[in-house]
Amino acid sequence: LYVTSVCEEHCLYCNYRANNTTHVTRLRLNDNELLKEVEYLIEEKGYYAIELVYSTDPLIDVNTVCKHIELVKRCLNKYGGGQVGLNAPPYEKDNYSSLISAGLDFAVLWQETYDRNVYSKMHPIDGKKAKFEFRIDAFERMLSAGIKKIGMGVLSGLSDWRRDWG
Repeated sequence: LYVTSVCEEHCLYCNYRANNTTHVTRLRLNDNELLKEVEYLIEEKGYYAIELVYSTDPLIDVNTVCKHIELVKRCLNKYGGGQVGLNAPPYEKDNYSSLISAGLDFAVLWQETYDRNVYSKMHPIDGKKAKFEFRIDAFERMLSAGIKKIGMGVLSGLSDWRRDWG
Protein backbone atom coordinates (compact mmCIF):
# COMPACT_ATOMS: atom_id res chain seq x y z
CA LEU A 1 0.00 0.00 0.00
CA TYR A 2 1.68 3.22 -1.17
CA VAL A 3 1.45 5.75 1.65
CA THR A 4 3.28 8.44 -0.31
CA SER A 5 4.52 9.02 -3.83
CA VAL A 6 6.19 12.31 -2.92
CA CYS A 7 9.92 11.73 -3.36
CA GLU A 8 13.06 13.83 -3.19
CA GLU A 9 15.27 11.25 -4.94
CA HIS A 10 16.35 11.28 -8.61
CA CYS A 11 16.54 7.56 -9.48
CA LEU A 12 16.67 7.34 -13.27
CA TYR A 13 14.47 4.21 -13.48
CA CYS A 14 11.64 5.54 -11.29
CA ASN A 15 8.54 7.41 -12.37
CA TYR A 16 8.27 8.94 -8.87
CA ARG A 17 11.67 10.68 -9.08
CA ALA A 18 11.62 14.27 -7.85
CA ASN A 19 12.33 15.91 -11.19
CA ASN A 20 9.48 14.10 -12.98
CA THR A 21 6.79 16.76 -13.11
CA THR A 22 4.66 15.10 -15.79
CA HIS A 23 2.79 11.81 -15.94
CA VAL A 24 2.63 11.36 -12.16
CA THR A 25 0.20 12.46 -9.50
CA ARG A 26 1.78 12.95 -6.10
CA LEU A 27 -0.16 11.58 -3.16
CA ARG A 28 0.46 11.45 0.57
CA LEU A 29 -2.24 9.61 2.51
CA ASN A 30 -3.45 11.13 5.75
CA ASP A 31 -4.38 8.82 8.65
CA ASN A 32 -8.04 8.54 7.64
CA GLU A 33 -7.17 7.78 4.01
CA LEU A 34 -4.62 5.19 5.13
CA LEU A 35 -7.18 3.44 7.35
CA LYS A 36 -9.78 3.52 4.58
CA GLU A 37 -7.33 1.82 2.20
CA VAL A 38 -6.36 -0.78 4.82
CA GLU A 39 -10.00 -1.59 5.57
CA TYR A 40 -10.62 -2.01 1.84
CA LEU A 41 -7.68 -4.40 1.54
CA ILE A 42 -8.93 -6.44 4.48
CA GLU A 43 -12.70 -6.40 3.85
CA GLU A 44 -12.79 -6.50 0.04
CA LYS A 45 -9.56 -8.30 -0.85
CA GLY A 46 -9.03 -10.49 2.21
CA TYR A 47 -5.46 -9.34 2.83
CA TYR A 48 -4.08 -9.70 6.34
CA ALA A 49 -0.48 -8.83 5.52
CA ILE A 50 -0.21 -5.14 4.71
CA GLU A 51 3.07 -3.75 3.40
CA LEU A 52 3.35 0.01 3.82
CA VAL A 53 5.39 1.56 1.00
CA TYR A 54 7.17 4.89 1.37
CA SER A 55 9.31 6.92 -0.99
CA THR A 56 11.92 9.32 0.35
CA ASP A 57 9.27 11.84 1.37
CA PRO A 58 10.79 14.79 3.25
CA LEU A 59 7.64 15.16 5.40
CA ILE A 60 7.49 11.56 6.62
CA ASP A 61 9.94 10.62 9.35
CA VAL A 62 10.32 7.43 11.37
CA ASN A 63 7.90 8.69 14.06
CA THR A 64 5.20 9.11 11.41
CA VAL A 65 5.91 5.62 10.08
CA CYS A 66 5.64 4.24 13.64
CA LYS A 67 2.25 5.93 13.98
CA HIS A 68 1.11 4.41 10.67
CA ILE A 69 2.25 0.94 11.76
CA GLU A 70 0.31 1.29 15.03
CA LEU A 71 -2.82 2.42 13.14
CA VAL A 72 -2.62 -0.47 10.69
CA LYS A 73 -1.88 -3.01 13.45
CA ARG A 74 -4.96 -1.83 15.41
CA CYS A 75 -7.07 -2.08 12.28
CA LEU A 76 -5.83 -5.60 11.54
CA ASN A 77 -6.47 -6.65 15.14
CA LYS A 78 -10.04 -5.42 14.78
CA TYR A 79 -10.43 -8.05 12.02
CA GLY A 80 -8.66 -10.87 13.85
CA GLY A 81 -5.01 -9.93 13.39
CA GLY A 82 -2.42 -9.82 10.67
CA GLN A 83 1.03 -8.58 9.81
CA VAL A 84 2.37 -5.11 9.05
CA GLY A 85 5.37 -4.77 6.78
CA LEU A 86 7.52 -1.90 5.65
CA ASN A 87 9.08 -0.95 2.34
CA ALA A 88 10.86 2.33 3.02
CA PRO A 89 14.18 4.09 2.80
CA PRO A 90 16.80 2.50 5.06
CA TYR A 91 17.00 3.58 8.68
CA GLU A 92 19.46 3.42 11.56
CA LYS A 93 19.28 0.44 13.94
CA ASP A 94 17.54 2.46 16.68
CA ASN A 95 14.84 3.48 14.20
CA TYR A 96 14.24 -0.16 13.28
CA SER A 97 13.90 -0.95 16.99
CA SER A 98 11.24 1.77 17.27
CA LEU A 99 9.40 0.36 14.26
CA ILE A 100 9.38 -3.10 15.87
CA SER A 101 8.00 -1.59 19.08
CA ALA A 102 5.23 0.00 17.01
CA GLY A 103 4.25 -3.46 15.71
CA LEU A 104 6.35 -4.01 12.58
CA ASP A 105 6.41 -7.68 11.53
CA PHE A 106 8.54 -7.65 8.37
CA ALA A 107 10.58 -5.35 6.14
CA VAL A 108 11.45 -5.25 2.46
CA LEU A 109 14.23 -3.16 0.95
CA TRP A 110 14.97 -2.74 -2.74
CA GLN A 111 18.64 -2.37 -3.51
CA GLU A 112 17.73 -2.23 -7.23
CA THR A 113 21.17 -3.50 -8.25
CA TYR A 114 24.17 -4.81 -6.37
CA ASP A 115 26.54 -3.58 -9.10
CA ARG A 116 28.11 -0.50 -7.49
CA ASN A 117 28.92 1.20 -10.81
CA VAL A 118 25.43 0.78 -12.24
CA TYR A 119 23.92 1.80 -8.90
CA SER A 120 25.91 5.06 -9.01
CA LYS A 121 24.76 5.78 -12.56
CA MET A 122 21.12 5.14 -11.60
CA HIS A 123 21.38 7.57 -8.65
CA PRO A 124 23.22 10.55 -10.21
CA ILE A 125 22.34 13.15 -7.59
CA ASP A 126 23.77 12.89 -4.09
CA GLY A 127 20.61 12.16 -2.12
CA LYS A 128 20.04 9.63 0.65
CA LYS A 129 19.49 6.83 -1.82
CA ALA A 130 22.81 7.45 -3.57
CA LYS A 131 24.67 6.17 -0.50
CA PHE A 132 25.31 2.58 -1.64
CA GLU A 133 26.96 1.31 1.56
CA PHE A 134 24.35 2.75 3.91
CA ARG A 135 21.61 1.15 1.84
CA ILE A 136 23.22 -2.26 1.49
CA ASP A 137 24.15 -2.34 5.20
CA ALA A 138 20.48 -1.74 6.13
CA PHE A 139 19.86 -5.49 6.07
CA GLU A 140 22.43 -5.92 8.83
CA ARG A 141 20.84 -3.11 10.85
CA MET A 142 17.40 -4.70 10.43
CA LEU A 143 18.66 -8.04 11.69
CA SER A 144 20.55 -6.56 14.62
CA ALA A 145 17.43 -4.59 15.62
CA GLY A 146 15.44 -7.82 15.69
CA ILE A 147 13.48 -7.90 12.43
CA LYS A 148 13.17 -11.59 11.66
CA LYS A 149 11.43 -11.43 8.28
CA ILE A 150 13.36 -9.44 5.68
CA GLY A 151 12.86 -9.27 1.93
CA MET A 152 15.65 -8.20 -0.42
CA GLY A 153 14.61 -6.75 -3.75
CA VAL A 154 16.44 -6.29 -7.02
CA LEU A 155 15.26 -4.59 -10.22
CA SER A 156 16.20 -7.06 -12.94
CA GLY A 157 17.48 -5.39 -16.06
CA LEU A 158 19.56 -2.59 -14.55
CA SER A 159 22.67 -4.75 -14.47
CA ASP A 160 23.72 -8.24 -15.52
CA TRP A 161 21.21 -10.54 -13.79
CA ARG A 162 23.97 -13.03 -12.89
CA ARG A 163 25.66 -10.39 -10.77
CA ASP A 164 22.46 -9.29 -9.04
CA TRP A 165 20.99 -12.76 -8.50
CA GLY A 166 24.24 -14.72 -8.00
